[in-house]
Amino acid sequence: MLGFASRNYSDANGDEKMKIKPNSNKENIIEKGMWHYVFFHGVLRFGVTGGILVAIINMFIVHTNLWLHIITDLVAFPLLGVLWGISMWGFIKGKMK
Repeated sequence: MLGFASRNYSDANGDEKMKIKPNSNKENIIEKGMWHYVFFHGVLRFGVTGGILVAIINMFIVHTNLWLHIITDLVAFPLLGVLWGISMWGFIKGKMK
């Protein structure tokens, strides 16, 4: 349900009242749209952050040029981030139904 969620509660006199809660985080994400979610959560959070971390770890393990790893990982991981973002979008939409 988009909009405000409500829950019943009783006041001191025993009268039923409605407690109004603001939109949930999932509802806010859905309102912004799929491509917003895919770009910010998939590409930037998953792809770029993961690519940089893997490049730094590989530099210490393989002992090669850091810039070579950063360039290749900053291409591969954001592409995987698009796939991750789209799949997570489907998961979120499925949970909202």
